[in-house]
Amino acid sequence: ADELLGQIMQGVENLDLPITTIITADHGMIDMTSEKGKIIITENLENKLKDRADMINNGMHCQVYLKNKNQREEIYQEIKQYFVGNSHVKVYKKEETPKKWHYRNHKNIGDILIITDAPYYMVKSEKDFLANRKGIWGTHGYDPYVTPEMMAIFYAFGNKIKENNEIKPFENIHIYPFINYILGVENPKNIDGKTKVLTPILKK
Repeated sequence: ADELLGQIMQGVENLDLPITTIITADHGMIDMTSEKGKIIITENLENKLKDRADMINNGMHCQVYLKNKNQREEIYQEIKQYFVGNSHVKVYKKEETPKKWHYRNHKNIGDILIITDAPYYMVKSEKDFLANRKGIWGTHGYDPYVTPEMMAIFYAFGNKIKENNEIKPFENIHIYPFINYILGVENPKNIDGKTKVLTPILKK
């Protein structure tokens, strides 16, 4: 990836045009190489619920899809009981997830969500997990509001950008309106991003 980025940057430089370059990402990564002792085993829970729910486990969050919606409260309480005493696991009903996540209303979201704090990681079987995680590895998907490693990179440079300038962390939603501003494109109404967050990095 670094080599490919270098080729792109060299190509931009060769154009000799007034180009503004922005390098960013949709999320950061957290190093999990030394965190194998923080695995949370869910095999017993999955076996207990297999006839009543489907569990889609991504490690840091697990979505529980109920086969009978009338059993939601019962299953919700069972899941909470399974993780009782573990302060690094939180169990939510779909509509009770933190509002700032914007993760409540879509039809594909599970009826119940199980969320872990970084770097805790849910797996069905520790043996199978460790067999597939040799060497250096990392992951993402933790709550970005409490896990700084989830923040993405942001580099901007070019004829319109101040040099040797470092800014405070910000949400990625502000990049889109900033790019529109540079291009002279009007922003759509009712978007969450604000142009003013990043305009201070522009040359006057």
